[in-house]
Amino acid sequence: MAGPEWESLEQCLEKHLQPADLREVKRVLYGKETRKLDLPSRAFEFASERDFELQGYAFEAAEEQLRRPRTVRVGLVQNRTPLPADAPVAKQVQPLLTVNT
Repeated sequence: MAGPEWESLEQCLEKHLQPADLREVKRVLYGKETRKLDLPSRAFEFASERDFELQGYAFEAAEEQLRRPRTVRVGLVQNRTPLPADAPVAKQVQPLLTVNT
């Protein structure tokens, strides 16, 4: 089944769902509504120059009783392979292990 490749799940959801439906889907996926972060324009330029997608979201949590509030930062990297998903796994992984300079 050939079709257009998605840039990202987020982009597809934002393109095809009404705002109320999008909020509900994100609530189901993430546990509660998230807030999109305003990242520096230079960060987006850097991502564009190096051909990767950059997203930032804030996940709010309830106050704890015994600890002071704190900010926890997490980074996630998801690789993309140039091969189709039905290619042998060993062949899909090989390009990810090759260092590009």
